[in-house]
Amino acid sequence: MTDKPVSVVRDASSPVSLRPAASDPALGAGGSGGEVTTPPARTVSRSRATSAIDAPALLRQVAQQLDAGQYDVALTGLRRYVEAFPQHLTMRAHLAELHLRLGQIPEAMEHLEYYLTQAPLHGETAQHRVHCHTRLVELAVAQGNDYAEHLHRGGGLLALAEQIQRQDPDDPAAQRILFQAIAELKQAVDRKPSEARPHFWLARCWDLLGQSQPAREHRAKARHLAPQSDLSEAELTILFRE
Repeated sequence: MTDKPVSVVRDASSPVSLRPAASDPALGAGGSGGEVTTPPARTVSRSRATSAIDAPALLRQVAQQLDAGQYDVALTGLRRYVEAFPQHLTMRAHLAELHLRLGQIPEAMEHLEYYLTQAPLHGETAQHRVHCHTRLVELAVAQGNDYAEHLHRGGGLLALAEQIQRQDPDDPAAQRILFQAIAELKQAVDRKPSEARPHFWLARCWDLLGQSQPAREHRAKARHLAPQSDLSEAELTILFRE
């Protein structure tokens, strides 16, 4: 491929909002994603925390604080919400955005990465995933992390191709973008050959291209590397059921 890779980097200065008409469409409010499995030991304490929270009132309060520029105060409320309702993945993405606005990079990265590890199994949209990959590309570039830059650019391109194919299965742009994603993910493999995730995503790329042999090869490599990887339970479920 000689085409210039499609950029998945966007302006990081978009305002944080919890309103459906947020200026950043990749983080529209209201999406909750699917249920996330939580450790049994935490069930009772989480249930108590959830029952003590008026979720709509808390989110209205957070939105008002954001409108007033009270980001530190809003962060406390949004963190409470995410702790009480961890299955609401879109709110976790909002929390990551707020951490970014406050310059709290490690916390933002933690929430963005958690979102992406859960999203495939829990029905999160490709548009949301593109946004989170984009943020992680920006952070990787700033930190000089070549592996993460190629990994998340490839992941973002994969999510973008999925979005295009869902809208129009015959759109040739999806195929072009998938080959760009493959090139990026191969760069990630070159930088960290022992990581399972690039192979996991490469298998998905080849699946979407209808190429079963390379898809099987990368899926086998991902499974071989999985015991030493940081793949989430959600990702492992998908990997080993395919």
